Amino acid sequence: AKKIAFSIANSPLVKTAIAGEDSNWGRIVMAIGKSFEPIDQNKLKIKFGKYLVAKNGMDSIITIELSLDGQLTNNVYDSEGKLYAEQLDSDYQWYDCSNNQAISGETSRSFQPKESGSYYVIISDPDCGQVQSECISYNQVLSIERKEIKNYSLFPNPVDKNLHIHLDKVYKEIKIKLVDVTGKTFDNKEFKNKSKVSVDVSRLTGQFVFLISLDGVEQKKTSIIIQ
Repeated sequence: AKKIAFSIANSPLVKTAIAGEDSNWGRIVMAIGKSFEPIDQNKLKIKFGKYLVAKNGMDSIITIELSLDGQLTNNVYDSEGKLYAEQLDSDYQWYDCSNNQAISGETSRSFQPKESGSYYVIISDPDCGQVQSECISYNQVLSIERKEIKNYSLFPNPVDKNLHIHLDKVYKEIKIKLVDVTGKTFDNKEFKNKSKVSVDVSRLTGQFVFLISLDGVEQKKTSIIIQ
């Protein structure tokens, strides 16, 4: 029962349902299934507060009660290179945890920091009051956006010796960096007038971020594993 409870409490889909005051009981069932604990679905009953929303058996062994009372949630999370407040349809102000200063212009539900650090958000609603989130750490190096790579491809990944990079055309200036999770640069290469290049990474091991600039334009970052 404890494992099921934690699965429900930690589910982002359940949290957003509560924040949006959406009684989507299917998300509760999903979270229960995700716990991989054996249950009898015919003895499952779900209630939001005093309201019964799903019932498949008279003798319930699992009863879930969630109160959607209009309170603001202060949960924040990192997704696809941005920080998000789970609370919907409210007023937001993001702050830098290092100095407690408001970040100018950052008044949306999402926030993309320009540098690594810790940040929090104050969420306000005229009917529900105000809450402040905990500080959440943001690592600019690891915040890799999930976008299609258009100007280059690299292989193999994972790699153990030579990393090959194929470009969509010949570029006059190609700059490549390999950076570890702390932001330390371990390799820095430059090539000119190439459409294909290779980098020997045999002396490195671990997870790195591949950075490439083509004719002065930074391209999408890619995570690579060096074995």
